[in-house]
Amino acid sequence: MRDLRDTPANRTKAAANLSGLSWRLVVTRAVICWERLWRTFWPVAAAWGIYLAAGLFDIWTVLPYGLHLAAFLALTGFSGWWIWHGRGALHWPAAHAAARRLERENGLANQPLAVLEDRLSLNAADPVARQLWELHVNRNLAAIKRLRLPLPRPGLVDRDRFGLRMLAAIMLVAAGFAAGPDGPGRLSQFVLPLPHVTAAVPLQIEAWVTAPEYTGAPPLFLAGSAANLLVDDGRTPAAHKVPVNSILSVRTYGDGQAPHIVYRADPAGAAIAEKPEREIDLTAVDRRNFAADLPLPYAGVAELRHGFGQVAQWPFGIIPDTPPEIRFAAEPSVTMQQALDIRFAFADDYGVSAAWAEFTPEGDLSALGDSDPDQSDGALLRLPLSLAAPGQKKGQQQVIEDLTAHPWAGLPVRLRLVARDAAGQTGFSASVPLTLPQRIFENPLARALIEQRRKLILGTGENATVITALDALSLFPDLFIDDLRIYIGLRVARYRLAEMRDQRAAAQDVGELLWELALRLEDGDVSLAADELRSLQKALREALSNGAPDTEIAALMSQLREAINRFFQAMVDQAIEDAQEGMSPPMQNPDAEQLETADLQALLDKIEQLGKAGAREAAQNLLNELQSILENMQMSFGGDQGGQDTAYTQALDELADVMRAQQALQDKTYQQSPSGQQGEGTPAPGGSPSLSEQQKALRGQLDTLMRQLGAAQGEVPKPLERAGKAMEDAAAALGSGERKAALDQQVEAMEQLRDGAEAIARAIAEEQEGGEGEFSDSEDPLGRQLPAGQRERGGQDAVPEEFDVERALELRQELERRAGERRRPVEELDYIDRLLDLF
Repeated sequence: MRDLRDTPANRTKAAANLSGLSWRLVVTRAVICWERLWRTFWPVAAAWGIYLAAGLFDIWTVLPYGLHLAAFLALTGFSGWWIWHGRGALHWPAAHAAARRLERENGLANQPLAVLEDRLSLNAADPVARQLWELHVNRNLAAIKRLRLPLPRPGLVDRDRFGLRMLAAIMLVAAGFAAGPDGPGRLSQFVLPLPHVTAAVPLQIEAWVTAPEYTGAPPLFLAGSAANLLVDDGRTPAAHKVPVNSILSVRTYGDGQAPHIVYRADPAGAAIAEKPEREIDLTAVDRRNFAADLPLPYAGVAELRHGFGQVAQWPFGIIPDTPPEIRFAAEPSVTMQQALDIRFAFADDYGVSAAWAEFTPEGDLSALGDSDPDQSDGALLRLPLSLAAPGQKKGQQQVIEDLTAHPWAGLPVRLRLVARDAAGQTGFSASVPLTLPQRIFENPLARALIEQRRKLILGTGENATVITALDALSLFPDLFIDDLRIYIGLRVARYRLAEMRDQRAAAQDVGELLWELALRLEDGDVSLAADELRSLQKALREALSNGAPDTEIAALMSQLREAINRFFQAMVDQAIEDAQEGMSPPMQNPDAEQLETADLQALLDKIEQLGKAGAREAAQNLLNELQSILENMQMSFGGDQGGQDTAYTQALDELADVMRAQQALQDKTYQQSPSGQQGEGTPAPGGSPSLSEQQKALRGQLDTLMRQLGAAQGEVPKPLERAGKAMEDAAAALGSGERKAALDQQVEAMEQLRDGAEAIARAIAEEQEGGEGEFSDSEDPLGRQLPAGQRERGGQDAVPEEFDVERALELRQELERRAGERRRPVEELDYIDRLLDLF
């Protein structure tokens, strides 16, 4: 029962409750408890703080699941071990300990809080003693009312000298700010590394198709999420057409469960049994991100499945990559310098990466020995064919190669052309028979050296015999050898053949030396200079094809000019020497060589200018023309060639005048103010005809041209008739002041005039191919020389000789100026943009 007597103890307890000491003691005991726990278990808290901060920073998403699980288990084990060893701190502090803490915090001496627990034991019945006791208690109670609560003092400065607890706190605060609204989700996702506790995240999908690099096709983006990848009514979406062997790339972001792709062949295709169904799992990039790349070798449907359902479907149609095509553009021929001239045409859907010629000897090969260093892949002789640019889709090219030094020179062979595309597919031309060009030597010593060279190259084991022959040929140099260089070369060949241990290498090396000596004996430095020219032309062609810098192009052009000068000088020296020996010199006209040199120098200038202007393909065409001229130099010493213009050619010249006048009139119409202040249908000041009258005059000029062309050839190209109708409508619009309508008709007239010019040019080409024209197949429709490699194409890529590079640059600047005038008609601006693309 509760003691309700009016005793001193009851009065003391009541006073204590009134003073608020009880709750102060509870708070103090809590402070002491927290100090004990923090002092004992702060390493556990710091470790968990760092772990949670890593979760808020989303670090666990980029680490493997096994590492996350290992960190969690290690932290859990460490925490359990530490708590077990520090379990002594896990008890509630006693009341007297809290009282002593309060007394120390407030500086109270003599333990005044102990009064609450004391009892008056002696003289309790004495009124004086009881009154003194109550006075003592009241004084202590008055001090207790002013007690301050203690602040926590864990005293970790000595225990945590490196401040790890502060590091964990800073990391946790920073991670909370970095996570933002995603913080709770990240903690729920990664506090426990178990798949079944991950939060539900909508599956996000990114998919695209990357075509093989050689196709030049842009990537095809398929989706951004799973919501728009399936057709609601179950219909199969339209197939995406992609090149064969494209790569389907899929990236997903979701709930941590790996999707997978199933690729099924198109049932409509053939040989389904050879195209089995394929299934691949997406590879985990991290906990939520997955990725996969799937080749597409045949048509089919790719299905992306997640869990137990299909979330996306992409049908694909395959664009096949056909093998390249290559053919002879003309029968292989032999130049005046005995070089083989091969002209070929090629085509491929994505571009030809390489081409070469294969020679196969006809008949018994036993006499040739094992002497072919070019034998590979079953091709006994492979000759690389240079292309204007690797990856070119179609075109024609010319290759001139000197094979007279080859052991098969003079033998019948079969020639086949081979082209290869970037995918590794090859195409072949028809095989043609021919006899490899052979150099005929007139000089007796040269013939003897060639005979010894043949023995060495054929590998018949007659090196000793060749050494004896070289000794005999150099026995009396004063009688048989006029050039000291020939004698020194013979002796070098003799001792090199005798001293080299590798007899095969010696035979090859000495064979090349004997060939050079024979050429020098036969025609001085002409053949050697021609070989140097061919090497430089090949290097320049490769530099243009590979996009070499302008400095390299300029250096090669400088070397080529010097080599041409040496070649010409060698020809002159040889001609003088032949004349002194009683032979007729190749040049009858003393001015012919100077004129030809000037033409070639102009051609060299144009090649260099085109290379600097970026027109590399046109520069290569002119380089082919240069090589043809040099290889057939003796043909340039003859008389002039000429021809008469046909009716088509005259019409083409007159049509060019009409087009220039029409373009000028169109510019005037555009510059005319919209208000017609200068008068469109009325004569201009000064008595000059109005724009409408000028347009009518051009229409009459075109009518006269069409009548002349019709009388000569029987028909007029349809585009010219349409151009006349557009001119008539433009004149009417100008007369009525309808400036915009007039401009539209003038643009249409220019387009039709260009089409008419192309039709006339095609007619000229057909006339020449049919043998009815008067031009040779080495000239264009206007009688100009076509570059080598373009003569079979009707001159469509030939460089017009009436315009030099400076004129071309001026035209480009003018087109750029007009393209900047955005008030021009849309049709004209589009046409100007197409013209600029050609530059």
